[in-house]
Amino acid sequence: MSAERWQILTGDCLEILPTIPAGSIDAVIIDPPYASGARTAADMPGRGGMSRSELWKKSPIPNDTMTTVGFVWFIRAIASQCTRALKRHGSLLCFIDWRQYPQLCGALESVNLRIQNVVVWDKQNMALGNGFRNQHELIIHCAKGTPVIYNKGTPNVIGIDRVPSSDIHPTQKPVPLISKLLAVVSKPGDLILDPLAGSGSTGVAAIQDGRRFIGIELDPTYAETARRRCREAAAQPPLFTEAPAPIPAAEQPDLFAMAAD
Repeated sequence: MSAERWQILTGDCLEILPTIPAGSIDAVIIDPPYASGARTAADMPGRGGMSRSELWKKSPIPNDTMTTVGFVWFIRAIASQCTRALKRHGSLLCFIDWRQYPQLCGALESVNLRIQNVVVWDKQNMALGNGFRNQHELIIHCAKGTPVIYNKGTPNVIGIDRVPSSDIHPTQKPVPLISKLLAVVSKPGDLILDPLAGSGSTGVAAIQDGRRFIGIELDPTYAETARRRCREAAAQPPLFTEAPAPIPAAEQPDLFAMAAD
């Protein structure tokens, strides 16, 4: 995949998003700050005692100290521009944890997105803490109208290990998880947008799966990390270059007839 099929833009997404043509994006993935009140990764509830590198623990998490009002304003501002940029029937997927889940749903619906489902990311192991210990995050699936679905066999609970200790981003998401999400809401050749690109996991998944990609990242260091990861992914042959053709009805086996035999 050539560099022309992906791009990482450095800057404020609220300033860059209005420059993206309306109706040009097939799917959006957003991983916003969760407004957990943490200033660094070590401060995040359920995270402080985890085995992470010292650099990771000290990494600042921009905007994670937002109030609930600030969080709702932030999400509405981003989601309204993403909705404008989305094609009709395009999907938007947004990560969140349990704290701001109700506020996130309201903010997304307020910009005329329709909530379709909630996906649970099961991280396969518990965080440290007491009581009910965190083992999951949520992904809200919403759409501009009725969404086009490409993979109808994906459950809404996805079990994938969290990213092991990493120095490149404090809340890095696993590429296999993003790939599973993209397989449901997009096809090869589609244009994917991530306005809060972080270390570029969405871009890597999009490139590996034959999609085109636009990422926006405020932090220059994270943006350069995302570009490096995307370049490395682009140097490998894509896993999918075209959408799989549906099986014609005439060629599908008649399971009822087979059972009768």
